[in-house]
Amino acid sequence: MPANRKDADAQEAIVEVSRSVYTAVGMAISNVSMITGRDGVIIVDTGVGARESEAIAAAFRAICPKPVAAVIYTHGHPDHIGGAPAFTGGDPAIPVWARANFGAEDKGMPGLEAINALRGVRQFGFKLPMEKKRASSMLPARFSSPASLSPGTPPNRTFAEEEKELAIAGVRLVLRAAPGETADHLCVWLPDEEVLFTGDNLYRSFPNLAPVRGTPYRDITRWADSLDVLLSFNAAAAVTGHNMPVLGREEVRETLTAYRDAIRWVYEKTLEAVNKGLGPDDFREAVRLPPHLADKAFLAEWYGGVEWSARAVFAGLLGWFDGNPANLSPLAPKEEAERMASLAGGREALLAAAEQAVLGSDWRWAAKLADCLLRLEHEPRRAMLVKIRALEEIAAELSPIGGYNYLMSCVEELRAGLAE
Repeated sequence: MPANRKDADAQEAIVEVSRSVYTAVGMAISNVSMITGRDGVIIVDTGVGARESEAIAAAFRAICPKPVAAVIYTHGHPDHIGGAPAFTGGDPAIPVWARANFGAEDKGMPGLEAINALRGVRQFGFKLPMEKKRASSMLPARFSSPASLSPGTPPNRTFAEEEKELAIAGVRLVLRAAPGETADHLCVWLPDEEVLFTGDNLYRSFPNLAPVRGTPYRDITRWADSLDVLLSFNAAAAVTGHNMPVLGREEVRETLTAYRDAIRWVYEKTLEAVNKGLGPDDFREAVRLPPHLADKAFLAEWYGGVEWSARAVFAGLLGWFDGNPANLSPLAPKEEAERMASLAGGREALLAAAEQAVLGSDWRWAAKLADCLLRLEHEPRRAMLVKIRALEEIAAELSPIGGYNYLMSCVEELRAGLAE
């Protein structure tokens, strides 16, 4: 996998989607859109923070200088809400719309703030040196620090019903509940111009059904059902949460249909595998997209991963136990490491086997043996050097950018440990 992906979706642009809709692509980590109305504009999602969003706000004003009449959040992720002050100026009178369960994902993880922050920093590569980041249209390299995040402005208008019709600045809008990547997701339908704002229920990558940073279980059957809702609008254009908009009725229909089918395929194939007695460690081979889906560019595993998604389905439906009776009451990790060393002929022999695995480019086995050595605190510097090299090579093979960033962030942490 190349270190950087350069394509049309990675370019910075203000895209004119229809006569009233403009979308800023590549100017922040997520798309920010403007709908122009009779006496004001409506902003759909606001970017991640002040620097990026102020530049977008200025670009929008150059197109239409009318004041902001309302803001709409498609969901509560920081990269969609942090830039709100750049558009509202902090004016509490400006309506900020969202679902009534706004922020549901964070509310579902009470008491886990510290580990969630650590794993988030790793997944997004916040602390990686710029030259080691893997850039893409889903995660621009310049989005490089947690300091870029802003808590944004909480919504002051919410709706709990399935659908809410609004008229703002002379523009007819429909807000529709669409739980998917998050439970608080909504889509925005502009009926007079047949433009649909999908939020992060659609973007140009296999969906991130199971983030490695950790989240409550994302109900992927509901996500697929929400894609049916999106299809029902028969939109002429779809503005996604990231990347270039999808333009043309047939293109929108084909993209949404394939996206929905891919999600349902992973779910159904996971259940099929489990009912055959297979467990999570078998999913890499047992759960794969069929060629007619895997060959589609917008379903490439750039952001989400098929295997990880299958594992999430298993855990979400069946819990932690993989069904193998040998794993119901296993050896403690340190005891297992002691047994591994004994089988190898001693700790020095285990270290030699780990270093030989590196020489043989057997990266996953090298990482496993390095972990055993670190558990035993045997030659920790040499063991860490083995693990660092193994993780670097495993990262280079991974497609999902979150996995790459996570592994490379751990590599940097291990290197820092060696320097102490």
